[in-house]
Amino acid sequence: MAGRKEALTASATIDATAHLWGPAASTSVNRSHGNNIGIIRLTLASLVILWHTTWINIGGIETGPTAVYAFFLISGFLITQSWERRRSLREYLTKRVLRIYPAFLVTWVVSVWVGQVMQGIDPNYYAPGWTAFILGVPPLTTRGWGTNTSMWTIAYEFRCYLLVIPLGLLPRRQAAQLTAVALGMYFVVSFLTTFHLIPKPSVSAMTNLIIGDPHKLIMLVAYFMLGATAYHYRDRLDAFVTGRVALACTAALAVISVVDPIRWATFAPVVAFCGGTALYWLAFKANLGPLRRINARTDISYGTYLYGAPVQLVLQTLYPDLYPAALLALTLPIAMALGWLSWHLIERPALQRASQLAGQDAA
Repeated sequence: MAGRKEALTASATIDATAHLWGPAASTSVNRSHGNNIGIIRLTLASLVILWHTTWINIGGIETGPTAVYAFFLISGFLITQSWERRRSLREYLTKRVLRIYPAFLVTWVVSVWVGQVMQGIDPNYYAPGWTAFILGVPPLTTRGWGTNTSMWTIAYEFRCYLLVIPLGLLPRRQAAQLTAVALGMYFVVSFLTTFHLIPKPSVSAMTNLIIGDPHKLIMLVAYFMLGATAYHYRDRLDAFVTGRVALACTAALAVISVVDPIRWATFAPVVAFCGGTALYWLAFKANLGPLRRINARTDISYGTYLYGAPVQLVLQTLYPDLYPAALLALTLPIAMALGWLSWHLIERPALQRASQLAGQDAA
């Protein structure tokens, strides 16, 4: 019995690499020095908190949106891997649901409670509690503050999980063509709306429930599909993406950030490809030495991402005159501690349960 339990635990840990929020112990691109997905994911979560804390750019780069783009690139790569390794559709969906939902639902309840205690929930805001089960964002406070300004991306991520199912049935070439189309649509829509050439589309409540904001959906799906295409062509990328290529792509991004600082709207496709190339090298080919162990087994990034906003809400309510640097210095360690608790108390048990169900399906 003990041996079976250890095997299930090991299986859960390894499988967790096949999606955005899981340990980076193993991927399809193996190296003697491992990979750096764990430290990258935690860094991206920290950049989102930095953005929400300071709302400043770094060299013309908006850290929060850029981190979200990178999240979806990584997710596209790893979720496609998860799909190809599935034993059944039921197994794939079970693992995706149990990876995302338990921690999300707990954070949703905590965020609402924090908002109610700190400022009170806006009485004019109406959203039934069941919206949490479709990954809905928690309500606003009486001051108009979001009780959790990070959780909106999770619904789009889960939509991408579902998108993998039909995409996984297509040949690689067609999937790559669809990625090009998605990037082209993102470029056009982003350019036109960023410079107010067309208004952002308005949708009905039902449409919003299903697809969310069309602009955000196109943007995030484009990056996700780029990551999925990278997985399909990983062998070619492995040969092409060298340190010099990654450096050249990074230099191009630096130039674009100066020329076009508005979320890189004008050069969106170039940013996607250059950013994706540099991120691929950093994730799978760069030898970061001991840094690769950070967040590799005990994955606190999902919890850190989810709890950053409610922690900031508490601190800003209690200490309204807190300087941004001090707010960031307090928020990061507290969010990481909550992320550690979320991993050990909620996320890892859910992953183990997912592996148990997968084993029962295979039996």
